[in-house]
Amino acid sequence: MLKALRLIMSPRKAGFLQIATSLAFAFAMLVASYLMGDSPHSQTVVLLLVAAWWIPFSYLLSAGQGSSIRCELAWIGKKVRSAFDRD
Repeated sequence: MLKALRLIMSPRKAGFLQIATSLAFAFAMLVASYLMGDSPHSQTVVLLLVAAWWIPFSYLLSAGQGSSIRCELAWIGKKVRSAFDRD
């Protein structure tokens, strides 16, 4: 299912969804911070929201580019190996 969504996702639609998702999570972080106040768990809740935000953001980032995460990780691996192979 995710692969099918990635194939029909245009870069413009992915960008719009990234902005909408980011604004929704920013609002959720502000509300959580306001409601929790000086609770000892307020920072943990906000950090969990940031971690939860990263999942759809990274998916939409790769969907908008039309490439797969596997290809991007392979490219990063090549760059890291080439940086350390220079002698």
